Amino acid sequence: MNIRTFKSNKQVLIDEGKRLVSLTDDAKFLRKVTLVNLMLNGATASSLSPSCGETARTLSNWIAIVDEQGFEAL
Repeated sequence: MNIRTFKSNKQVLIDEGKRLVSLTDDAKFLRKVTLVNLMLNGATASSLSPSCGETARTLSNWIAIVDEQGFEAL
C-alpha cells in the first residue's frame, strides 16, 4: 500500500475539512447522508468512526434513524 506524503500539513487539512462540513445545515445533512450511505454499502460504524470524527454509536444511531424514519429525519 502506498502511503501519501503530504506537501501540506495533514492536520491543517483535517481541521479545514471538519470546518467546511460544519458550515451550513445542508453541509451537515449531506455529510450524514454520505456516512449512512457508506454503511448501507457495507462499511461498519466502527471502521468509519476514527476517520470521520463521530462515535460508532452516533453512526449506528444515524443508520437506525434512516431505517425507521428515512433520510429526512437526520
